[in-house]
Amino acid sequence: MARPRVRSQSLTQSQPTVATTCANTSTGETKPAKSTAFLSWTPSTRIRVLGWYIVLLAAAIVFGLFIQRSILLAQLNDEVEAQLGQEIRELEQLTGGRNPNTGEPFAGNVTAIFDTFLSRNIPVEGEALFTLVGGQPYASTVTPVQLLDDPAVVREWTAVETTTRSELDTSSGRVRYIAVPILFEEQVTGVFVVAIFLEEKRDDVDSVLQTGAIVYGSIFVVVSAAAWFIAGHTLRPIRLLTRAARRINDTNWSERIPVRGGR
Repeated sequence: MARPRVRSQSLTQSQPTVATTCANTSTGETKPAKSTAFLSWTPSTRIRVLGWYIVLLAAAIVFGLFIQRSILLAQLNDEVEAQLGQEIRELEQLTGGRNPNTGEPFAGNVTAIFDTFLSRNIPVEGEALFTLVGGQPYASTVTPVQLLDDPAVVREWTAVETTTRSELDTSSGRVRYIAVPILFEEQVTGVFVVAIFLEEKRDDVDSVLQTGAIVYGSIFVVVSAAAWFIAGHTLRPIRLLTRAARRINDTNWSERIPVRGGR
């Protein structure tokens, strides 16, 4: 009778220990499992594919806008140079012609040359014409900034002895100009200046780019949304196959993967 009593006490004392150990083991295994699952999360194939697509598309749009800006600025530079050259050619033709008021050659009458030219030519937007006679400001067309009021600019232009192309900074932005001296008997009697205010023209370029950015951005959003749904529809069979493969194990061989469509 003593042996069964000893066994009964031993079993009674061991049961709480086993139960406690299982509970602790169960509690200890559950928490790390959740934490590990969270830390080991990886984006789905759909997200990875679409993510790379969005990155490449955005980079292509930004690069395209950069290239477009470079092309527009190059075209603007060509237009400015052509505009300056045209005014100078017209001045050369007029200088070698006759005074419309007298019918006689200008013969070095620089004031008559300038008066005739300014009365016949209307500058385009962003363009201005300036003239100097005897080292002093003479006349000009309407301009965003009256450069003849700047003594430093006047000194620079009156010192011109050959055709000079250059740029200067003004309160209205960068200005590109070409200054042509008028010679009579090997003496500089006047200076004719054609100036282009580049800021206005560059603002036009920036306006075109802003419009393009809005259009491209809208297309980017629409195409990305469409790509999200298309990727989901395309990858759906793979997603179903992956889920079914995960459910199949050693005790569950009844799982079947549905196949749709003909051969």
